[in-house]
Amino acid sequence: MDTIGQRLKHIRTAQKLTQQAVYEATGISTGNLSGIENGSSEPSAKALVALCKFFNISADYILFGDNATTAYTPDEVSIISNYRKLSPKQQASLQRYISDMAADDPKTTSSEKRAT
Repeated sequence: MDTIGQRLKHIRTAQKLTQQAVYEATGISTGNLSGIENGSSEPSAKALVALCKFFNISADYILFGDNATTAYTPDEVSIISNYRKLSPKQQASLQRYISDMAADDPKTTSSEKRAT
């Protein structure tokens, strides 16, 4: 994904969100968001901050496509978004499940297993 708009659209659609849903959460109009996604406009600083907070991603990822350790992939963003929708009991169950999966993963080294 080469453009700001392509990255934002990919993140939004990976989470199965409409432009209307993003508007309701951020205040960025659907017309403005559409223009950004289509490359006819760039996000303002205010819009960039709102999008970073809403999608829980770094500005570096939006602006440059950098997938630094502080930036989440669209799949990670989707997982986090879905996790936040779970009850505390469901979150605890999911955390145990993931820990068990990581412990059973043959790619996980002995030192990584001891750290958990």
